[in-house]
Amino acid sequence: MGPAQHDCPIITIPVTVILAFIPMQWMGMTANIMSLGGLAVAIGALVDASVVMVGQTHKKLEH
Repeated sequence: MGPAQHDCPIITIPVTVILAFIPMQWMGMTANIMSLGGLAVAIGALVDASVVMVGQTHKKLEH
């Protein structure tokens, strides 16, 4: 696996977390326990999808 396969999750996860706070700020929401918990669940789903994507890419390039 080359470094290009890891670029997408490495870039996507921090950008998504940063972009999640922009609508929160526009709507006047604060980073309370409930919103941070929801963000943690969303990050978990994003990480899971990224792992699947990298695994499928690796499998495709192997064959």
